[in-house]
Amino acid sequence: MNYLGLVCGILILGVIVYLWSRNKPATGDAMPLYIEGFALIGYNHDLMSRNQARLKAEELDRIRDSVLEELQRIYEVEGDCVINTVVLDPEFYKPAEWSKVHARVLWVNPTKPRHRSHFAEEIHTCFRIGQFGDAHRYEPVDDHDAAMREEAQAFCRTF
Repeated sequence: MNYLGLVCGILILGVIVYLWSRNKPATGDAMPLYIEGFALIGYNHDLMSRNQARLKAEELDRIRDSVLEELQRIYEVEGDCVINTVVLDPEFYKPAEWSKVHARVLWVNPTKPRHRSHFAEEIHTCFRIGQFGDAHRYEPVDDHDAAMREEAQAFCRTF
């Protein structure tokens, strides 16, 4: 009887250790994937590795920094574009290459050829909403703003 209890205890302990080890991140990286000052990164674990998602997100973060720096120069104002979540999904169903920032969440299909320039343009749109309000995200306020907007859009298309 004493041996049966010992065997059951060892078996239960083995199951607990096994389940605990399966829930740990394989890379030892902190979960979830987050880039400081940029966003929480969501990705399809079946279609992308954690490292692929991290590299793509770091690339988008660099683009965001470049675009914001140029926008601040063009518009001669300090401004930002806050995105809480970026979702990288190579099977994003929308036929367009990009989706708008909705509730500070941005969906990206990194397999589309122009996803970088669309990302930069969306940062510009978000910046304009912060500066001029939702009514002027696409519509210029005046002729001077129209020229600045076109210069910014031309820069965004270079990515």
